[in-house]
Amino acid sequence: ITERGLLKPWHEAQRNGQINSIEGAYGFSEAKSLLSRRIGAESIMQFLIDCLDHGAKYDSTGIYGEIVLEGLTISLCICSTLDPLREAVSPGEFVDGGFVHRFLLAHEIHRPQDIEEVRPDDGVLQVLAERARGIWERAPEFVTLEPEAEKLLKTFKEQSEDRAYDVSSLAGFWNRLGNMAAKLALGFAISEESWVISRAHVERAEKMIRGHLYAPLRGLILELSYEKGVRRIFKVSEDLYYAKERGIAVKELTGRLGVGSPKQAQERMDMMKGMGLLHVVGGQAYHPRYAPKS
Repeated sequence: ITERGLLKPWHEAQRNGQINSIEGAYGFSEAKSLLSRRIGAESIMQFLIDCLDHGAKYDSTGIYGEIVLEGLTISLCICSTLDPLREAVSPGEFVDGGFVHRFLLAHEIHRPQDIEEVRPDDGVLQVLAERARGIWERAPEFVTLEPEAEKLLKTFKEQSEDRAYDVSSLAGFWNRLGNMAAKLALGFAISEESWVISRAHVERAEKMIRGHLYAPLRGLILELSYEKGVRRIFKVSEDLYYAKERGIAVKELTGRLGVGSPKQAQERMDMMKGMGLLHVVGGQAYHPRYAPKS
């Protein structure tokens, strides 16, 4: 996926249809395809950041001449397991560059096991789809913000500035707490078909962010801020967790750590022990939660 690859069909639709606005949707099978660094895609994250910030986009290098798209807005819903992110993400771009902090992240630290997936009935999905379309048809171009709600968002901004540099990789989160609360409050308001964001909407949004989203988000951001070797440690710890009482043979574990020598493997295992992620009994490695008692 490249910047030009995204711009071209939008530009062609405008040129051929002579329309001023375009709406559409893209579907990707795996978030890694959007986030991986490869030839031709080096600038895709910055491009998406510009779109998320409603910036105009230009491209004058293609065969169609200059492409100009103004007021460009993209809404992204990205689902991924941690494994592809661990391999695809460059901390400098993903975290330090601010990409991740423009999203509301909902992250399960440990997925429940042995639970069968329940798919909603098609009738339920149809009702939800019709309701969403109805909201889209009735929604005005702009919603308004009550003065008390605006005052509360300013308070969040002032409070978050004091926390912004507790951990540098989380500075982007705290600097954007007010914006994220505003986005979530907007979602609550629109879901009720209310075109005014109230103080109650903002309070509800702030409670959800601080009480439910921040704790796992903090762990996720910190992990993805580490260099790749440390991220692999978290992956191996996850493997141990899902192995439960079976554990994993130490010899196999050292292979999964992806290091080149027994000394390096031992250093990584010692690091895991120090972090409370590994327990070894008789040549078998376990997650501390499932380690044998003796």
